[in-house]
Amino acid sequence: MKIISKKVIFSLMPLFILILITETVCRIKYYYLHDRDPAYLLAPFLEPKIPFRHAPQRIITGGCPEDKFVYSPCRDESLLMSYHEFNSYCWRGKEFSCEKSEGVYRILAVGGSSVECVNNADEETWVSLLEKKLNSEAQLAGRVEVINGGKVGNNAHYINELLNNAGFDLNPDMVLYYEAYNETHSAIVDQRLRLLANSSLGWIHTKLYFTSMLYTYLIEKRQYMMIDDMYLTTNKHGSPKIYELVRNNFHKVLRNCKERSIDFVYVRQVIDYPIEKNGKILTDAEALLASLKELHDESFKRSQKSGFTLNDMLPLKQRLVNEIQTSICIEERVPVIDPLPVFEVERNNNPQKIFTDLVHKSCYGDRILSSCVYNGLRDLVKKKVLQ
Repeated sequence: MKIISKKVIFSLMPLFILILITETVCRIKYYYLHDRDPAYLLAPFLEPKIPFRHAPQRIITGGCPEDKFVYSPCRDESLLMSYHEFNSYCWRGKEFSCEKSEGVYRILAVGGSSVECVNNADEETWVSLLEKKLNSEAQLAGRVEVINGGKVGNNAHYINELLNNAGFDLNPDMVLYYEAYNETHSAIVDQRLRLLANSSLGWIHTKLYFTSMLYTYLIEKRQYMMIDDMYLTTNKHGSPKIYELVRNNFHKVLRNCKERSIDFVYVRQVIDYPIEKNGKILTDAEALLASLKELHDESFKRSQKSGFTLNDMLPLKQRLVNEIQTSICIEERVPVIDPLPVFEVERNNNPQKIFTDLVHKSCYGDRILSSCVYNGLRDLVKKKVLQ
């Protein structure tokens, strides 16, 4: 019996070694992906800083970002995160009263990190600049309040939670929606992982997730692959399955605002990506889908002939989500503000850097966006305030 046990142990030894090596590789990978946080190397002995979006949206008074230096190109200096003001909701910006002041038109801006704008100083965010621009109008002075309800990672599903659990209690007159990128990947994966945690075998997932980095990598990799498939597989109506997911989540936000007689305005999200590439207009849903399918072609070399590479996957998906959301707004007769043409001109002609990465804007970019949104909202807000 002892001899058999030894044989089993020795036969399994290569498997144990392989698992140990891959677990180590995954820990190093997550360590570098998360700003060299040692918690990802030493999990579960140190608790990893799992993004807040894994938990339901709610009012919180703690857990705001820790101090770290961020560079402000407008100031040409690095600023501590503590310079950024977070209110008791742990939302970006100054403290405000839950009770809306009489005669004030309250706008709640919602979205992900491109609304929260953590890389720009308080007065440099497009939400803050928008409030200043609207109140600079003589007829609106002191009568418009713009609250920044953006949080890193939020997509339509989490935005809806934020509105139901906190936003609607603020009695906003308008919800200003600016998000598409988070519909393409991580936030949807987080949503699926939460459902998995609540399933009958969820206790196993809960034990292993962010305890074993190998398990975490494999389960997230699988979820990302499933999201990719949603862009290629179609439903019974012949539309890509991603249409159904995006439409359902976005419709919930729209419906909840309409039921409360809250004005809803959609702002198309800008990214550091051209409107036209290789002869294809990348604000056309059919052209975007065709390009995505080319990138999933069995022969990747053939897809490269079109001028697109794997680096184009996320921007193409984001632009497609933009188009889906825009089409819904048109159907529902919801106002749409489109900053894409203005940013396209700036990208081509302005030497100042307006993006810090694919989706996040510099303070210069936020200045441009605030002007676009202001021009799109000015007459509507005046009409609402003065009626």
